[in-house]
Amino acid sequence: MLRTGLALPALPGRLAVAGPGGGVNEQTAHLVSALGAVNQRIPEVCRALLGDQMTVAKQREFAGLLIELGNVLHDHATGREEATPG
Repeated sequence: MLRTGLALPALPGRLAVAGPGGGVNEQTAHLVSALGAVNQRIPEVCRALLGDQMTVAKQREFAGLLIELGNVLHDHATGREEATPG
């Protein structure tokens, strides 16, 4: 669940992403899952916007998801930066 209180659906199945240790850490798995979930919604959002069928509230809700996803990605990068030796 993102800090906005909105939940992004998890992607089905296991992630096949391998890190340096042969696995993927939980934070990276969450990030990749969230990116995939948002990616799945993009076509629907585009169609709704082009058809003038997306309410202002829904636009703001999706914008909040994108902002929060950006924050998660930024935090992930900071964590990787801090974990990378000098």
